[in-house]
Amino acid sequence: MIRTNQILRNWRRNKLFSLTAIISLTIVFACCNLLAAFVINEWQISNGSTDNERIFVLKTDNPMTLESTKEKSSYILHQVPPLLMERYPEVESFCRFQPLRDNAIFKVGDFKTNKLQFLRTDKDITDFLKIPVIAGNLQKTLSTPGETAITTSWANKSFGTTDVLGKTIILKEGNKQSTLKITAIVDNSYTSSFVIFDVLLPLKEENFNGGVTFLKFRDGEDILSLQKKMDNDIKDLPKFTKDCKYYLQSLREYYFDKSETQTNWSFLLKRDSMFITVGIFAALAILCVSCFNYINLYLVRLFKSGKTNSIQLLLGASSWVLQKHMILESFIATLIGFFTSVLLVLLALPSFNHLFGAHLSATFLLQPSVIVFYLVLIATLTLIPAIYLGFKFRKSGFSNLKNIITGNKKAVFSNTMMSIQFGFSVLLIIAALVYSQQLNFISETANINPNIVEVQGAGIPEVQFNTFKNKVNNLSSVDASTISNTLFLNTWIALGDDNVPTLGYNMDNDFLKVHNIVLNEGSGFTENSKENNDQAIVNETLIKKYKLDSPIGQSIELLGSNIRIVGVVKDFYTEPFSTKVKPTIIKPYIPDDNAFKTIQIKLTDGIQRQAALIELKQLWKESFPDNTFQYSFPADDFKELHKDYRKLAEMINFFTLISFLLTSIGLFAIAWYSVEQRTKEIGIRKVNGAKISKIITMLNKEIVKWVVIAFTIATPIAWYLMNNWLENFAYKTTLSWWIFALAGILALGIALLTVSWQSWKAATRNPVKALRYE
Repeated sequence: MIRTNQILRNWRRNKLFSLTAIISLTIVFACCNLLAAFVINEWQISNGSTDNERIFVLKTDNPMTLESTKEKSSYILHQVPPLLMERYPEVESFCRFQPLRDNAIFKVGDFKTNKLQFLRTDKDITDFLKIPVIAGNLQKTLSTPGETAITTSWANKSFGTTDVLGKTIILKEGNKQSTLKITAIVDNSYTSSFVIFDVLLPLKEENFNGGVTFLKFRDGEDILSLQKKMDNDIKDLPKFTKDCKYYLQSLREYYFDKSETQTNWSFLLKRDSMFITVGIFAALAILCVSCFNYINLYLVRLFKSGKTNSIQLLLGASSWVLQKHMILESFIATLIGFFTSVLLVLLALPSFNHLFGAHLSATFLLQPSVIVFYLVLIATLTLIPAIYLGFKFRKSGFSNLKNIITGNKKAVFSNTMMSIQFGFSVLLIIAALVYSQQLNFISETANINPNIVEVQGAGIPEVQFNTFKNKVNNLSSVDASTISNTLFLNTWIALGDDNVPTLGYNMDNDFLKVHNIVLNEGSGFTENSKENNDQAIVNETLIKKYKLDSPIGQSIELLGSNIRIVGVVKDFYTEPFSTKVKPTIIKPYIPDDNAFKTIQIKLTDGIQRQAALIELKQLWKESFPDNTFQYSFPADDFKELHKDYRKLAEMINFFTLISFLLTSIGLFAIAWYSVEQRTKEIGIRKVNGAKISKIITMLNKEIVKWVVIAFTIATPIAWYLMNNWLENFAYKTTLSWWIFALAGILALGIALLTVSWQSWKAATRNPVKALRYE
């Protein structure tokens, strides 16, 4: 109790530095606790199977990328899983997944929505994944046509209760409508596995063409041996092309594998492993910075209470007593910082989940694995600074306490630590600038008009849809519109005889009025008619592929049919920038009452999005009262193609801010410490006529030197890392010199702002006060 009272008295005497230390520890605890919980949660999700070591995902070569990136696809033909189970005794069972189309509508009474994730799957799903069923028999539900399982969240939204067993819902797919009985309820209040859904349905064999397949192997089977068997038997197995093979990937690897770009499985929760790497690296870096800061702050506090320490030594205090005092003081500060951080974590949790795309809840933060990390972190931040300081004191002797605190070695140590911290901050600034520049480059190069809204109209009769288009064009908020058989960012793709994929669009003759597509030569389509079905507009990449010198008017055979080129457009971007633009062909729109169709509407510049959407929605409701108004903005959807990079950019910006905040706290302590050491020197210089500006320069130049050293070391490392990252893109920005210069200027500016206040105070202080005892 006496020691505790003494510690608290010392803190009251040194309020500024005590408060600074507590704030630093609170920030560190909050960041490390959230990052650790994030990493632990992601690891648990990747192990979301009931038998993780025996379950693998079946993948195959994507025929569309065999000649380029050799991407692997998890879309497996429907006949393959039963054949593998029959042919290879190692395979115990399989589970297949098939999402419903985006235009599927969920209806309960007057409640209607198309925002649900419908998923069809085999009855054995619970043998493969942790599905928290709270009512009903899920295996029976998925074995019985006409039955369904629903999650607790959507049960509450649609029925107002989770007590929904026996109740019915209506599922509408295009022109087909079916009534389903709810016979199972799944708790989705937390993330138990990386397969996500709102409504679970039995798989219909007659309608299943292919999808994602999980394979479960018998105990003790050699997976490598099975892989060799499949390689040897590849000629006899069904596949997309003769060059395709099959591969096995563990669930954990599959969860962290974001290389699959050609198929968008909305029911799969995937995570770029870079997030985990950045999270672990950031947590370790913040922890190290915190230890450096605490050591520096503690030394400053010891310098301020040097007389008290000397009195304790004169009264016979042993080195072990003083070291126990340091450990106790460190432990109390750490505990205060930890419990203060708990409140900060709870307040920051929603923002953290949004920033990281995480799935953390307050209850997860109290899981045993997370609590163990808390205890380890408290012990680390308690012991490392205390052990280091105790070692230094024992080595030099506690009688030389003043020399340890004010000696040249201490200054070298503090400045070196500060330089490492600023080096880390410079690296983060450069990374943030490069990420931002590349994302801006993608947005500007793609140049997708943000005022285009795309509305889906599957199953609507052709005459009615054309009438709707004419009404849309008469709205004051609309410039133009075009009808298409595909989505702008998700069109059909075909493989040519040379294994080079070609993108294909069917659009009416108004598409050039709507999209930012530049016509280089030729013209658009004539009016839609059977006579112009052979017309085609192609992009520059297709012209280069076929080496056509004068393409306009030429007829070529492409994908099994003859086309007559009437126009050439500049390459436009509808896929991630990690892939090169594919040869693209735009053909006239094909009217069909039952076909999938969309209308892409260009809103007037300057119009309010929300007001225009309300007007369009009202017109849609009047025209098609039985159809849901499904819309999206292609420009926003295109940004989503690069959402992982955007999330990483936001993470790096966040860590840059935290890094500079912690580094500035440590630098503030060093600056104060340096000024206190040189108080009498400054007084003598002022008495001898030194100007304020000269004294400020003298005090700041040491800081400038160490920041320059940090910049010199961090720059080549940052260049190497960012250059490697940019190699992920087929189209990328350049690493301009100004990025590195700006990072150095920002780091130096923040350092000078942090220390200049202390320097100015010291330079303007009355020298008489510093020299009155000399």
